[in-house]
Amino acid sequence: MKHFCKLTFCKQYVTFFRFYSTISFFMQYTLSYRHDKALVPYLRRYTCTAQIIRCLGYAAEVLQKVKQWQQAADTYNLLLSQNMYSLSKRGYWYDRLALIYDFHIKAKDKV
Repeated sequence: MKHFCKLTFCKQYVTFFRFYSTISFFMQYTLSYRHDKALVPYLRRYTCTAQIIRCLGYAAEVLQKVKQWQQAADTYNLLLSQNMYSLSKRGYWYDRLALIYDFHIKAKDKV
């Protein structure tokens, strides 16, 4: 991405993060959540919420590339707060979160 605009991405990310933060609380009480919970784990990846989680994972990686460490840590915390989607990625997310806190934010107490 030669002409990557950092400011445009950050504005779009903040809008998306606010959207997901708002719906994440209400998501647990909807019919969609109950339907997704009844599905077997290998079919959950095809649901709408699983796609949102996947997009947040990609957003966290992009935030690390543009050196927005605190926003990336917040995104990883949000991803780790749910325990129904992308279960195989949780180890990677914990690893990246520990790396961000240890080397970039210098918050040894959170590691």
